[in-house]
Amino acid sequence: MLLEFVLNSVSLASGTIQLVLANSASSLLSVLSIVVLVLVQIFVLAWSANEISIAGLSIADAVAASKWEEQTKQVKSLLLVIMMRAQIPIGLTAGPFFQMSTNSALMTVKVAYSYMSFMANNYQ
Repeated sequence: MLLEFVLNSVSLASGTIQLVLANSASSLLSVLSIVVLVLVQIFVLAWSANEISIAGLSIADAVAASKWEEQTKQVKSLLLVIMMRAQIPIGLTAGPFFQMSTNSALMTVKVAYSYMSFMANNYQ
């Protein structure tokens, strides 16, 4: 996921630089479509990661809402273990740095802007 984060940032930055430097309508349209597709990819990835986190948090609620009182002692102890494990958040992480969520999509765009500024300063 960390590699995906970095590559999406670099792709978005380089596509935006090419978009600014495009000199014909056909190249402008093709580069614009690439930039839009990279943006869509970033936000779909972040949305999916956020949905995984939300689903993980709802596991304990689902177990508590079940008819656990009517189960045997062994099943009750297993459900207790499941509920305790569900308290630890799950989700996709970008290496050891951060957990992917909808905020990570905005962070990707901010990093892409930083890369773009760096590339623009070194291009001139």
